[in-house]
Amino acid sequence: VDTTAYMGLEKADLVPYAKLRALLDLPGVGGEPSKLLLHMQCFPSMAGPHHERLLKLFSLLALPMLRRLRTGEVDLDPLGESHPQEAREVQLQEIARRQCHQAQFLRQWLSDTQGPRPAPYWKHDNRKAYGDELRSVVAEELDLFRLELHQLYLRTLAQEGGEELASMPPEEILDPQCQTQVEGHAMPKWEGDDGLPDISALFEDLRMLGVGGMGADASNSVLCFAELVNSSPDFAAGRSFWRNAYRLWLHDYGCLVAPRFHAHMQRLVQEFNDRHGDDGLTSAYREGPVKTYERMKAKEKELEESSHKSFSGRTVASGILDVVRGSLCVDTPKAALAWLDGAFRPLTLESDGLQLVRVRNGFSKRGDSQLLGYRTLELSLAFSGGFMPACCGRLGRNLRAALICEVQIVLADFLAVRKRRHLLCKCARGDYDWDPEDLVAVMHELAMGAKGGLNEDDRSQLGCPPVSCKDPGLPGCQIDTSRWASSGSG
Repeated sequence: VDTTAYMGLEKADLVPYAKLRALLDLPGVGGEPSKLLLHMQCFPSMAGPHHERLLKLFSLLALPMLRRLRTGEVDLDPLGESHPQEAREVQLQEIARRQCHQAQFLRQWLSDTQGPRPAPYWKHDNRKAYGDELRSVVAEELDLFRLELHQLYLRTLAQEGGEELASMPPEEILDPQCQTQVEGHAMPKWEGDDGLPDISALFEDLRMLGVGGMGADASNSVLCFAELVNSSPDFAAGRSFWRNAYRLWLHDYGCLVAPRFHAHMQRLVQEFNDRHGDDGLTSAYREGPVKTYERMKAKEKELEESSHKSFSGRTVASGILDVVRGSLCVDTPKAALAWLDGAFRPLTLESDGLQLVRVRNGFSKRGDSQLLGYRTLELSLAFSGGFMPACCGRLGRNLRAALICEVQIVLADFLAVRKRRHLLCKCARGDYDWDPEDLVAVMHELAMGAKGGLNEDDRSQLGCPPVSCKDPGLPGCQIDTSRWASSGSG
């Protein structure tokens, strides 16, 4: 990209979308924001960020695009009733196309201007030139979205079933004995009766899920496990290993269970729509992505601090009940109540493979919406999907598909607003900023790469046990792995 093209952003006669189009139409870009190479343009050398260019991009292009997430402006107005229907539809399609272009650019801009990771050789503030204003604008826009959602909530109360939905409690616990994942799935084999974790049993459970490339070949699985331990700072030290092991297992176990759970939900939706189609209460189900390991790690911090010392400390992530999630989109409060009272409450684990264990009602008048005005019904469901083949590919190895999953019942009008503000929420949440812990991760990578391993000073700084430790339950210590490979490919 010709860097002089950025000077065109200052042209006062160009509207914001025309400025964006000028960048996307540059030779070699082809309309794809990723090909603008904003990361290289804004961080051209180790001397630091190009603050002038970063500020120019923000103030002249990104800032108006941020505000347009809410207003929907694209420098093009819909045609009036005096124009032919076909022309009006073409104009609306062009407006939607431009809105998509603006959002795509914003997403790429936020990602690229995140800049290099914090490191001993990169201690610059990547957003110093405009960071304060960016945070201020995001907060202001989210407040305006909150007002819009409140007006939508008032209109919802006036609809049939609205007051009934709002009069329900903010939280209802239907099964107090099933409020964490460890009560929803089988007890991990590596957690022994003596309260001490067994690393060989954990290795087997991770292998059953195919974590990190583990599979039928035992020797290759040992190598994959060793690579996991040595390549990630989360697993390099004994204490951090056991703080993170269950979260890793839970994520991959969720990936295994998710397709079976979603197929079960699709059958329920089909039955519901067949039963209520004549009443106008049809709904649509959308599969959500399995919550990532990193998002689970961030969510875990909101619950409590993990610890290697106890079972509860090692399984803090079990409090995350939306590892596997989906959403039901309905048009009215009446349809939401039909799902909750008529479809979900009667389900039992024994006969239906699903059972409602908790309801969180964001529409309740007795509780405040914790999602910046966004309201939904969050249902936690114990799921039992029978046995399924293990991912390792070994004959006769099966896993029971059982987990607490989440289904959100959302109203279509609320969902439309959520989609418009989603990028702002991610920005406010810090998804496009580096975590301070990344500096520790880089130090680990440098130590492992440059020195061929960690010396005692590195290990002490990163919280690792000394290499002389003989505890076979601590990765990075002297562990005899020969027994894992003793059975060949079995």
